[in-house]
Amino acid sequence: MNVHARTLAAALIASGCGDGEQNSVIETEYLSISVDPDTPLCRGSLLDYDQDFERISTLTGLPPNGRLEVAYGQPFVDAMCPDGSGGCVSNFGAETWVAADDTESLVHELVHASRRQHFLLGPRSIEEGLANVLRAREGLPSRFTFQSTLYGGPAQLWPLQPDAFYAVDSSYVSSGSIIRWMVQAYGQETVMDFVNDDALLRDAEFDEVLSALDRHLGVSLEALDTRWTDEVDLVYNLGDPCTAATTFDLDEVMAFSDRHDCDNAEDTIDARDIGDGWQSQSRVRCIRVTEPRVLRMSLDALGGTAIMAPASHDCEPPTWHKEVAAPGEPVEFEAAPCTWRLWFAAPVETVTDWQVELIAL
Repeated sequence: MNVHARTLAAALIASGCGDGEQNSVIETEYLSISVDPDTPLCRGSLLDYDQDFERISTLTGLPPNGRLEVAYGQPFVDAMCPDGSGGCVSNFGAETWVAADDTESLVHELVHASRRQHFLLGPRSIEEGLANVLRAREGLPSRFTFQSTLYGGPAQLWPLQPDAFYAVDSSYVSSGSIIRWMVQAYGQETVMDFVNDDALLRDAEFDEVLSALDRHLGVSLEALDTRWTDEVDLVYNLGDPCTAATTFDLDEVMAFSDRHDCDNAEDTIDARDIGDGWQSQSRVRCIRVTEPRVLRMSLDALGGTAIMAPASHDCEPPTWHKEVAAPGEPVEFEAAPCTWRLWFAAPVETVTDWQVELIAL
């Protein structure tokens, strides 16, 4: 980030985003979040982000080093981050700052920030691979597919400087697959000991990284690369779109209800700009369908829509469509046997109780 971007970002953080309105600052146990006044941040997401940072710190073995500063909203990303990115981590003096404009980007950057707080900054491929893998959780899965190990393994990607790394096709996907495979092959504790070694401190030389690899995993980079090429999966899924607590077997009659209120309801999450306004949604409920059934879905609410769509890639026959019901306008559809997601969505300013009823016909 250049000096101009640093100055602009500091001004945004201090005084608001251009229209006279002040940024709000929300403090949680682990985060201090400056929110652009034109960017909604729903209560449910706020709670999730705090839990995400705690979860990531536990996975990395790096305890939070004070409350992390987060700048949330597109103006912050435009000012602080490279063009075209959804988020980044920067250091302003002794403080580590995260800028992001949506859930996926923020949780990815929280992994980087957890390490930056402890001055760890290894080869870019290792850092991006860790962020891709550790961001995944129930309700926020990561799925990566790549066509060939020819895209590059650790021997090709780890030595690269950042600009060269980002120029490689599928570098993020390959980097995630390397870390995911290493955890499977060597165990998470061993891999975390390696990536937390002082050899991955910010100014370390690459030869020190190779020495740490030998110390912790007992292999050379070339041997690691050969084994990864032989054993890696070309597709991997981490996390699950459905949580155990919110997954249900299909019954003849089912009903789900909650309250949509971005400012106050813990069930309301994930405000997004959909082009003609901001929309937020409920947490996902998941329905296991074990045989083909015709379902009727109806919605009782003051606005918004109920949505059902397959949660996974195991539908037989494959089906990727989603079904949408508006208040007073039920829909009937054939549900293939697999797990389906159900959620409520509405304009972010909508405050309403809602109930979705499912009837298996």
